[in-house]
Amino acid sequence: MGAGFVFALGSAALCGAGPAPEGTEVTVGAAYGRYELRQGACAGAPRRSTVVEPAVHAGLRHRFEGGLTLGADGSVAPGVDTSNSPEDPNLGNPLLWSGSAAVRAGFQGERLGFNLGPARVWRPEADRGFWVPSGDLWVGRPDWAYAWASVVDAPHTGALELAALGGIGHRSRFLQVEAGTSGAGWLGRLGFAAGPGAWVNLELAGGRVYDNQELADLRGRLSFSLLPRQLREQAARDATPPAR
Repeated sequence: MGAGFVFALGSAALCGAGPAPEGTEVTVGAAYGRYELRQGACAGAPRRSTVVEPAVHAGLRHRFEGGLTLGADGSVAPGVDTSNSPEDPNLGNPLLWSGSAAVRAGFQGERLGFNLGPARVWRPEADRGFWVPSGDLWVGRPDWAYAWASVVDAPHTGALELAALGGIGHRSRFLQVEAGTSGAGWLGRLGFAAGPGAWVNLELAGGRVYDNQELADLRGRLSFSLLPRQLREQAARDATPPAR
């Protein structure tokens, strides 16, 4: 699928591939990455470009009382080709648009969870968007450790490669940690509760797509997840006068 990251971001759009919290989860975030794009190779040397790419994404997911989950998320990323020259065919059109949109359904239990659904992906080297399957799976005991895997999980940008990713994680009431690899790239996530119903999520990843790649592809992401039910419950507790 061309250049870019060598993994797909984990589930939940947003918090990782681990267990989904009860109720509704709303996530918004921004990312910044750098990757190498290569085009052409049949006639002559391929064109090599360095692309820097900001991105934004948003997601909505709901976990029902029985464990059923429904969710949707999307992302958009205008990559800027920094290698433009007078001979460059992209001159005059330096933005390389990428993005994704996905819907998923799944189930979350005490020791197992999964999400599956279609995703529409747009990449700079593709003439048009294309459909791909998307999903994630985790198994284990979240408050101790769990194993997880994902494939083509949004948000997706040009600085992402369509590849499978697997790793381990831990999630408690106040902290989530995940580490994963695709074999050629690595990913680390850290999420922590900023208050009842509010999470801050940090992510850093990198990898090399080509053997002679000068700089590794890199990406960082910051997102915020809100749980409206927990926010309402906390507001009700704050509004309740103390017992005398």
